[in-house]
Amino acid sequence: MHPAVHDLESLLAASRELLGAEELEFERLLAWSAERNGIFTRFKSRDLSLAADDSSAVAALMRELLAVDAKICARISEIQIRLGEQIATARKVRRGLGQEGATHSSHLLQRLA
Repeated sequence: MHPAVHDLESLLAASRELLGAEELEFERLLAWSAERNGIFTRFKSRDLSLAADDSSAVAALMRELLAVDAKICARISEIQIRLGEQIATARKVRRGLGQEGATHSSHLLQRLA
């Protein structure tokens, strides 16, 4: 078996594990990204002459990896959208507290809800 097949199987396993995680933690995303970058850097530096069996295995693994990557990217986008909404809400609350003062904070929170 060509080393590329093993690398892709390892990366696919890590990607599936990341996708299955309840939360995408920043440190975990960084570690996954570093592993992914390392594997693709090795691909660039290797002779990727593959036997026919290895070639079809690599193609199948790459298709599956791209599908999992798309799902991971979609989750990251959802997280970014949620964080953007939370930041916008926090800014509204901060502006409201600055204008009305702390004594009216409960009234402001009721209006924002």
